[in-house]
Amino acid sequence: MVRPVDELLKAIALPNTKNIHFLDMENLLGTGLFFSWQVSQLQSDYVAKVGAREEDLYFIAAGPQNRDAVVTGWQWGSSFFQFPKGKDGADLALVGLFHAIQEPELYSNIYVASGDYLLSEITQAAHSRRVPVTVVTGKGGLSKYLKGYTTVQLGDLQ
Repeated sequence: MVRPVDELLKAIALPNTKNIHFLDMENLLGTGLFFSWQVSQLQSDYVAKVGAREEDLYFIAAGPQNRDAVVTGWQWGSSFFQFPKGKDGADLALVGLFHAIQEPELYSNIYVASGDYLLSEITQAAHSRRVPVTVVTGKGGLSKYLKGYTTVQLGDLQ
């Protein structure tokens, strides 16, 4: 059963929140293990290239082995972290959160920061409800199911 999170999002969002970002850290950094300085570099590049606003909502997922790196490295906006275990755990956590939003059309844009196929569930569902979608790619590959959306390529992350 999916529990709606719309009231929770309204409670945690600032009055001028317009966008939601779903970030898959392992895909963006292209590795299963990374450090906080890499997350900080990613954050700087992401904010600059995407035009991210501090008042946007950021849902960031990574494996539990990267918990410390993400929490200390990402210092931007209204950020919420998930660290699920298992294959595709981060992807499934982000998709599950999106599906718990009953009214995504209240937002101006949905950013899917991953090239993983599983996150195409977010892009397709948002698109079908006429919510603009931007796909943000990093070092990880880009699924053919994510092509055709506005895409932002991050710089050469180390």
